[in-house]
Amino acid sequence: MYWFFAFLLSSTLFFASNVLAAPDSNCHDRFSTLKQYHDRESDCFEDAEFNYNLGLLALSEGRYSMAVSAFERVVALDTLHAGAWLDMAEAYLLLGDREGVYYAISELEKRFPIPQGLTKVIARYKKWYRESRPAYAQRGGAFMSRGYSDNINGGSSRQSIDLKFGEQIIRVGLDEDSQSIADGYSDIGGYWQLDYNQLSETSKTKSDSYYLRLSANKRFYDTETEYDSGIIMINGGRAFTSKRERLSLNVGTIFYSQRGKIYQQGLLLGLQYDKRFSQYSTFRVQLACDHNRYRDSGISNVDKCSYQLKLKRDFDFGELSATLLSGVDMVSGSRPGGDTLWYGARLGWLYAFSDSALSVYARYEQEEDEEPYSTEILGDRKRDKITTAYGVGYEYFFTKRASVELSASASTTTSDIVLFDTEQNKAALSLYYYW
Repeated sequence: MYWFFAFLLSSTLFFASNVLAAPDSNCHDRFSTLKQYHDRESDCFEDAEFNYNLGLLALSEGRYSMAVSAFERVVALDTLHAGAWLDMAEAYLLLGDREGVYYAISELEKRFPIPQGLTKVIARYKKWYRESRPAYAQRGGAFMSRGYSDNINGGSSRQSIDLKFGEQIIRVGLDEDSQSIADGYSDIGGYWQLDYNQLSETSKTKSDSYYLRLSANKRFYDTETEYDSGIIMINGGRAFTSKRERLSLNVGTIFYSQRGKIYQQGLLLGLQYDKRFSQYSTFRVQLACDHNRYRDSGISNVDKCSYQLKLKRDFDFGELSATLLSGVDMVSGSRPGGDTLWYGARLGWLYAFSDSALSVYARYEQEEDEEPYSTEILGDRKRDKITTAYGVGYEYFFTKRASVELSASASTTTSDIVLFDTEQNKAALSLYYYW
């Protein structure tokens, strides 16, 4: 997974580096020792040619990890530096890093037509990657978060609501449990995944893979411990991959707990198609359905199906993404409001620095119920909702596998029934580690 983050971080830095820093003319000097490069590193850190020369010298002296770091800085500053991608693959090969070789060669082939003279070199890298690629591989990740929310229970932002009794309207105050509750919280969780990879017998650019994944998350509140919750998910699937396309099938089950007991179980089925149009743009279509069964016999089961269409494009000023979403919640029995149709959109922006990333998003979602919520008390009013949400996050990468993120978000929901008007503001500090 670390090579994905390296690519993500490198994709938009070139523009910013040219604007923010003018290279020192001495940065292009060729030195004969690594010490000379290190002495100039603080002044020339953001100069691509300086880092490339440093990487070449480190490579020739057997300092392969140092060479990889230098070449990664080069491609972060200039994604079209073909020599850095090729020499990075050589350094990864000498380190015995199979995924690193795959990453460097894949990025090289995406960006450039391979000259005839280099085809044998590229073929050698690919052959080594295929021969050293294990059929089974394990990976995983873990995270810890510390946060605060001013509405942990999804309570109403109103103090009272109007109820209808015949022709009379009576204003009724909401009890404390119906109003928003603020508290601090801690999250801990992670995942473990087993992959089985099989290259296609008819094409060296296509492969099939299978995976089994176990993930879990537990949330603890500081004082309102009755709202402690947890999620455990077991899922697996199959993926068909070619050079620019990927089709994934996924099935699984998910358990939700509160107060130490399982109160809901979901059965999941998903289909996802990814297409890379060019080195700058990608497209995703995702279909998902799940059957939610509640342990409490008084709550109706719900079947949910959703559709997602996402476009992503890299620019000099960052990565922009636009997502359209829609879905329907179908009730097997009866509940206030009946079935619910929902739809929305999400806009995101991400700017990658050499060792960190800044992201911002805005989301709009609308829900429409099929039936009135309560004819006897509220008349023909429905629980239709409109939600707007905004968020910002800053993630700093200590290494390719470890990072820390500071995030904040705000959301507002308005409804035709004021009981369901809510507001929530959250902030969290999270630590991530992947292996």
